[in-house]
Amino acid sequence: MCIRDSDKPTPPIIPASIPEVFSHTTTKSNTVSNSTWLNHTKANNNPNAIVFVTPNWKSAYNPTAVGVYLHGDKWRIFNQDRSKNIPEKYRFNVLVYPQVGRNVFVHQTNTSNILGAQKHITRIKHPYSDGDQNARLIVTQNYGTNEKGVYNNHPIGVYYEKGYWTIYNQDKAPMPENARFNVLILKNEGDVGMKGVKVMNHKAGSENLAKGFSHVSLIDSPLLNGNPDLFLFATSSWNTSTYNTHPTGVYYHSGKWSIYNDDKKQMPQNAYFNVLAINPKISSNEVVPPKGKSPTRSINSGSLNKNTKTRIGN
Repeated sequence: MCIRDSDKPTPPIIPASIPEVFSHTTTKSNTVSNSTWLNHTKANNNPNAIVFVTPNWKSAYNPTAVGVYLHGDKWRIFNQDRSKNIPEKYRFNVLVYPQVGRNVFVHQTNTSNILGAQKHITRIKHPYSDGDQNARLIVTQNYGTNEKGVYNNHPIGVYYEKGYWTIYNQDKAPMPENARFNVLILKNEGDVGMKGVKVMNHKAGSENLAKGFSHVSLIDSPLLNGNPDLFLFATSSWNTSTYNTHPTGVYYHSGKWSIYNDDKKQMPQNAYFNVLAINPKISSNEVVPPKGKSPTRSINSGSLNKNTKTRIGN
């Protein structure tokens, strides 16, 4: 039987998910060993929450890749390197979506979407990002919602190749199967789902390294300068063919925001970042109507043409 396109059911449109942004600082009462638990109404007792985190330097360094996971009724931030405890008074910027949305979802690796000569890359197949090299992705590693998750103790980045976005390990270590990543696709500022946001890119160079601190790259943007109350989220991008094999965070000092390497190693020339800045004084936490209608799904495990090649690491 031939089914006409007009007879096919319309794919469901997942509504926009209203996000919440806040700061989390580790204390003796909310931190155990290599993890610290969040306490927020958008995230508590919600296994469907999509959580994004970026370290925001305050008084300590934490030289390891981080991720999030659900334990009991609380989401936690954890060090991928289990031998390193999260220090006290360590601060994170946190962005929580209570559910998946048209441009926010979880990507999971499998044998069909892991690629590259060193198998350190996973390809994302999603209708909102496919074919758009100008999209900006914010990504956080997600261990899962139980004790059967997968560790990936490696700094990550994103890269666009042959029509698809990918996530890769900066040090070219093999990408494990069933690793999970929270993904936020940003084509415009309205995609964040709240007001008072800026989406941009930052490229590190000798001209913007902080004086005396080679691991810190000053963003120095009139959109951000003079506002210490912003919440910044940053994800490395391979746009300039530069690897940055170090965990990163953001930092405000002397009127400017910056991106820094959390292990104090020198920031590579031309390291490139996707940056999302949210101003809590302007943000209303109201959903910004999307400009298009694109279906999505909670776990993206897509397929891969085995003959497709990629440049990263080859």
